[in-house]
Amino acid sequence: MKFITAHFPACPSISIDFAIMEKASNVFVECVNFGWSDLGTWSVLYDNSPKNKDANVTRNCNLLAYESTGNIFALQDKKLVVASGLHDYIIADSGDVLLIFPKSEEQRIKQIVNDVQAKFDDKFL
Repeated sequence: MKFITAHFPACPSISIDFAIMEKASNVFVECVNFGWSDLGTWSVLYDNSPKNKDANVTRNCNLLAYESTGNIFALQDKKLVVASGLHDYIIADSGDVLLIFPKSEEQRIKQIVNDVQAKFDDKFL
């Protein structure tokens, strides 16, 4: 565990397909339809979550939104969120961190996490 903790953050952030599967010679594929989706991204979470009349997703919070559409509000402790004029944003609360980020730029969040760790160590992770 000590080795993984020390070295894993420096590993490139690439999918298992590129890191392992393309290099393996003993891999087989079978076509199936599981009706399943990896909830590893905010976009997929949005696509697979119930939405209110304004196409907002709320997770573990209460929402009072004005002129706000297509957002994800994922907070802790059933907080009340009051928002105005937000369109297609991720608003997520986790401990001491509040993330407010455009959904269109969600791929940058991994880099932001790395930046937070570099600047603040593990204080906010």
